[in-house]
Amino acid sequence: MTDRLKGRTNAITGAAQGIGRAIAEACAREGAALYLLDLDGAGVTQTATDLTAAHPDGRFASPEEIANAAVFMVSDECPFMTATCLTIDGGLSVRQHG
Repeated sequence: MTDRLKGRTNAITGAAQGIGRAIAEACAREGAALYLLDLDGAGVTQTATDLTAAHPDGRFASPEEIANAAVFMVSDECPFMTATCLTIDGGLSVRQHG
């Protein structure tokens, strides 16, 4: 796994099988955030499930989890946090470099 696509978001069509799924898997290995699309709803759900299972935490963050961190960073509870990057990836970056 590398970070070549870290910070990038890719929309993958045909992600349920074949080339589309292979592209989704490759982009995930390279660190991209993904939107998976396919007419085969069950198949694309399976692709998402398989990619999620490969994540160290076994899932991806919910929007609320990301929002909670953002709210904390701008709150009065952390006035000394400046010029800091907060990685919220469930341990993915540690697994990649550890």
